[in-house]
Amino acid sequence: MDPDNYCAQLLLIHIFLFEFLLGDLSLGEVAGRRFAFRRRAVIAWLQKVEDRLPESYSGYLEWGRKYASLMVPREPRQWNPL
Repeated sequence: MDPDNYCAQLLLIHIFLFEFLLGDLSLGEVAGRRFAFRRRAVIAWLQKVEDRLPESYSGYLEWGRKYASLMVPREPRQWNPL
């Protein structure tokens, strides 16, 4: 992917975050124990995208930053989306 294509990078990080959430919802506690790399990979990619984005794009990552901050300290548990 072109590192200067900020729209595509923003779209992909949102897709990765939604995929992570759906994976946690469907896998439950297994996701945290067996697939811990998923969390680290998504957070690392989010941080790389955030570092490269111009300041004018930073607002588009607000949801991603908030969600990632919830992902970091989290112990494996069942998600309760309701």
